[in-house]
Amino acid sequence: YFVCCKFLGDDSDIYRQYFLSFCALAALLAALVSTGIGLFIGFHGDTKRRVIPSIVVLIIMFILQVLFAVFDARDSSGVFLCITILNIVVIGAFIGLYLSSIAGIVAYFPDRYVNALVIGTRLFRFYHTSIKIDLLHTTKGHLLHIPYGNVLKQIWLQCLSIWLHYLSTVTLFPSILIQVQSVTPNFFHTNLQFVDAVVLINFALFNLLGNFLAGCVKKPYSRWVSFLVFIRAIIVLITFLFVNFEPDSRHNVPILIRDDYVFMSLVIIFGFTHGYLNSMLQMLTTKSVEPYLSATTAVLLQLFIFAGCFFGIIGSFVYHFIATLF
Repeated sequence: YFVCCKFLGDDSDIYRQYFLSFCALAALLAALVSTGIGLFIGFHGDTKRRVIPSIVVLIIMFILQVLFAVFDARDSSGVFLCITILNIVVIGAFIGLYLSSIAGIVAYFPDRYVNALVIGTRLFRFYHTSIKIDLLHTTKGHLLHIPYGNVLKQIWLQCLSIWLHYLSTVTLFPSILIQVQSVTPNFFHTNLQFVDAVVLINFALFNLLGNFLAGCVKKPYSRWVSFLVFIRAIIVLITFLFVNFEPDSRHNVPILIRDDYVFMSLVIIFGFTHGYLNSMLQMLTTKSVEPYLSATTAVLLQLFIFAGCFFGIIGSFVYHFIATLF
């Protein structure tokens, strides 16, 4: 809505083009910083002192964001962008604080509760996207007929590609990779430090670098991206089957990768290629249709992303079964 209706001035092309990227980057960095502060510095006190204020602040920021919707920004696009980004930074920071607090609480419960939190988050995003598609259909259908069938005919390969991309990534990360154990004695003091440093930080960092690089180097072209996604999915799903994952529970699947530095390199490549190909798929797909269909295309992509995450969570159980029971 902001892209289509708020940035209408002559100097708004740059804002309109990069608005969603600015929003995503602001929210991600704010959530990352607030979570990092809570992790490394620590928020003292009862958990409810973090959860309840976070909810209150998010409600206030939501009200402010609704008020921005009626603000005429044609003559002040730059100011409107800055205020919106600032709002998103606050929202992202408190969402990061809230989610990290909830995750910390759930971590004390059995594993199924942790998985329930992950599944609940994915289901909410799937529900949110479905509602958004329905709203687009009901509110705009009388003014502009959106040919969903024609859109899917144009981007079906990209939709399947991004579904496969997220399925292969979520199958492995985080549920499988965080269970990989260090092979080298004293590589880190504890296996928890090994997981944090080698898996979580490397994936998050190089995934972000892949997103950045995709904005600078927009190659390969769309006809090759789907092929690379398919090849990547096969390679990562096969390769990580032979790392030091559940070494005491394996029967017929051998552990072939017994070097922690090799494993760390694989995680770096895994995270970087996910970020790069993810950004490339979304950028190229939204530009491959008529301009008035770009918003519909973006929403359809998000729907397939959430579907890929959902099937990826199921795939992690299958992957664990293959590695330990065959």
